[in-house]
Amino acid sequence: ATQSAAERIRTTAPLCRVRRIIDAVAEASGVSAKAILSPSRRADHVRARDLVIWEINLQGRHSLSEIGRMMHRDHSTVHAAIQREARRRMEAAE
Repeated sequence: ATQSAAERIRTTAPLCRVRRIIDAVAEASGVSAKAILSPSRRADHVRARDLVIWEINLQGRHSLSEIGRMMHRDHSTVHAAIQREARRRMEAAE
């Protein structure tokens, strides 16, 4: 069966929003979108990836598992990224 236009929009629109977030963080951080989505553990890549995950989570539209699938990560890794970014923000506010 073919997808209706509404179904296609529902399934692709969140990915478009995520791609915009990835592209914005890539531009601001100087870390490529490819590096953000890669398995790299370089500190600058992790920081940019954490920020992307934080921003996606702020939208409140996706579960940790869904974010993990979009970012090629496990839900527990997504949870840890959100905690790291929250800690960075708290430390920056002090």
